Amino acid sequence: MIKYPNVKLRPNKRDQILDEVYDLIIKKEIWIPYEEVEKHYYSKISSFVRVHRKQFENQIEDGSAQTE
Repeated sequence: MIKYPNVKLRPNKRDQILDEVYDLIIKKEIWIPYEEVEKHYYSKISSFVRVHRKQFENQIEDGSAQTE
């Protein structure tokens, strides 16, 4: 869902992703309180962004190295 490394997801899109993930958990018949999933998800957002940004920067470096 993160296409641009320096742009944050909008709150409605962020909530949509959370709901979709929780629906998958329910379909697997795993019982986890929604609040726990929400808490974990929000705690991981910054690391998702950081990893994606790093991958994006590596792609740019690889692309510039290939053109030289």
